[in-house]
Amino acid sequence: MTDMDKSLKDILMEILKEYDFKGGPLFKLAPKLRLHSALAYKYSYLEKEEFDKVYIGKTVEKASHIFKELNFKGDLLLVYDNAYNKNPEKEISFIESTLVNIKKKEDYSYDWFDKYDEEIYHARRTIYQVEALKIEDLFRQISLSDFAGDYDLESSIYIIDLKSKTIFYFYDDRGIYIMAREERILNDLWKALPDCFFEDCHDFEIKIKKLYWIDGSENNREDLCLHGDLEIRLNDKVIKYSPTVSAAGLRLLRSLFDDHQGGKGNHLFPCCGNTMIANEELDKVEIIGCDEGLDWSVSHKDGFVTVKADENIKTTYYYLQYKKEVLNFIKEVKNFYKKAGERILPEDKMESEGYLAFWREWEDLKERATLI
Repeated sequence: MTDMDKSLKDILMEILKEYDFKGGPLFKLAPKLRLHSALAYKYSYLEKEEFDKVYIGKTVEKASHIFKELNFKGDLLLVYDNAYNKNPEKEISFIESTLVNIKKKEDYSYDWFDKYDEEIYHARRTIYQVEALKIEDLFRQISLSDFAGDYDLESSIYIIDLKSKTIFYFYDDRGIYIMAREERILNDLWKALPDCFFEDCHDFEIKIKKLYWIDGSENNREDLCLHGDLEIRLNDKVIKYSPTVSAAGLRLLRSLFDDHQGGKGNHLFPCCGNTMIANEELDKVEIIGCDEGLDWSVSHKDGFVTVKADENIKTTYYYLQYKKEVLNFIKEVKNFYKKAGERILPEDKMESEGYLAFWREWEDLKERATLI
C-alpha cells in the first residue's frame, strides 16, 4: 500500500509509533529529541493595556520565525486533537479558515483516561492534509487561548511535515516544542536560532578549569587516569571539585542512557579511579577507586533529565541540553588525551585490558549518543 492509499489516521499512527507514543491525547507525547522555546515569556509581566499589543505580538512573531526556519513545504498534516472540548465546531471552522489547499480530511474519536481527575474522556481527533497554513492567524488564536480568546485551542494543534516527520507543537502562549526523528534537524535549528530555545532552563553547567595528570604535569605518558579542576553549576549553586575526569566522563556518558542513583557507590565524579577491570568481552569496564567523590542522582522521565544533589539542590533539564553539556565535557577530556600523546600501557595484562576496554565503552556510548 502506498502512502496515497493510506488513511490519514494510519499515516499519523505510523509517525507516532516512531516516537514511541503510547496513546491518548497528543499532549502526552514527550520524546527525548525535542527543542523547547518559551517564546515571549520575558514579556508576560506587562500590564493589561500593553499585554495584547506586546506580549501576544512577540509570541506570534517568535513562533512564526521558528516555524519558517523549519521550512516545512508542500505536504503537511495539521492535527486538531480535541481532548476535552465537547463542542468544537467553532474551533474547527476557524482552523479550516487558516488552511491552504485542503487535500484530505479525516476525523475519528477515541477514549482516554485522565489519571489526575480519574475520569474517562471521549476525545475527537481531526486530521488535515494541506499544502500550507496561514500561520500568523492560527498562532495568534493559539496564543490567546488562555486569555479569553475567541477559540479554545490550548494544547491541541500539531503541525507535521510528512517528509521529515518533524512535529511543531505550539501548545499556548507559554511555548512550543519541536520534535524530530533526526537529531540533525534539531541541532541545525538550534544552531540557526541559538537564542530561541531553552531560554527558561540554564541551571546545569560543567566548566573545566584545568586538566592534568596525577603528578600535576601535562605530559606524563604513563598515567592512564586524567584529573582536573571543575566548576559545576546546579541552579544558583557553584560546586568546585577536582575528580578523576576520565572516569567522570564515562559515568556521565552512561547517565545519558540510564538513571544514576546517588549515594550507591560509583560516584558520578570520583576522586580517583586507579583500577579498571574489563568485562569478558573487553568492551566495558568497572572503575574502582577510593570512597571519596562528588555524587548526585540523575533520572530520566518524559524527555527531561533531573539532576538532584540533595533535597535543596535539584534542577530539571531537557534531554538535549543535558546531552550537549555531557558531550562538550567528554570532548575536552578526549582532546587532552590526544594532545598528550599515546599512553604507555602497563605490563600488567589486567590493567592494560582495563584501559583499552575503558575507551571502547567510551566510544560506543558516544556513538550511541549521537545516533539518538
